[in-house]
Amino acid sequence: MSLRSSEARADPGTYSLLPQTTAQRARFALDPLLADLVAAENGRTPEHSAVNADPTRVFCAGIIAARAVIDAGRDVGFNRWIHTVSVNFQDPALRSGEVSTDIGNREERESSSWRSLAIRQGSRQLASATAAFEDPPTGRHHPHLYGIGDAPDPHTLAVHADAVGSTTLPVDVRPIDWVPLPERASGLGAPVRSWFRFVDELPDDLLLHSAALALCVDPLITRNLLAINAYTVGEGSPLLQGWRPLTYAMWIHRCFRADDWILATETSASVFGNRAFFSLSLQSSQGRHVASAVQELQLVRSEPGS
Repeated sequence: MSLRSSEARADPGTYSLLPQTTAQRARFALDPLLADLVAAENGRTPEHSAVNADPTRVFCAGIIAARAVIDAGRDVGFNRWIHTVSVNFQDPALRSGEVSTDIGNREERESSSWRSLAIRQGSRQLASATAAFEDPPTGRHHPHLYGIGDAPDPHTLAVHADAVGSTTLPVDVRPIDWVPLPERASGLGAPVRSWFRFVDELPDDLLLHSAALALCVDPLITRNLLAINAYTVGEGSPLLQGWRPLTYAMWIHRCFRADDWILATETSASVFGNRAFFSLSLQSSQGRHVASAVQELQLVRSEPGS
């Protein structure tokens, strides 16, 4: 079944049960994509692999977060669902070589599991991460239907290719509205919203959809950062060269499909000095709050003419 429409499935928060052998194979579905993204990042000149001269193509935070989600989930098994992942970056420059993970502490409780991970490229540690899992919820659930307000049908909106910045990443981003930058800076504007979806259809596995969601967040934050920076950096001010990810966190609140339309609403955007912080609320096309994501970045600036 194609899931490339908001009408493709009555409830994208449900999954069919896969045989375990099929599910095990499915959990390797994103590995080739992650390898391709690492190669694309490595294609830039070495001096810009961590601080990128073309910031619209930085996906290292999402790649590393997705790697942590997948590998921690493989270690935990199929009886528990991903709840949250948090990543602290030490050396996020993606160079040649496979991105791998070392599982550190393992903690098991009656209804939850934790894994600590070191994400590496060769001998270099890129980041440390923690992932938490829990038993699938049972009983009645509050629907948490906040609605999508006046958000238009994503099929009526133009594709924003610049928001993705890399043909390697199969993400379709459709901005809904753009608040004038002076209003955003003064706090008078409405939140910035976008529809997005992971273009490739994924198997019925919450772990894979969560890893895909981790990848999708990067271009949304990139777009917002560049817009804010364009207004806050005036003539004679230091120029933005690029940035390094510092922290990344994502919470999964309920089942969802990353290959169906998701509405991203910016709930916080702060740029002060050389730090930027962004948070997103993510809703399904039915209006359910399915996930939240935050990312903090270190900005790298240069003086004009340098």
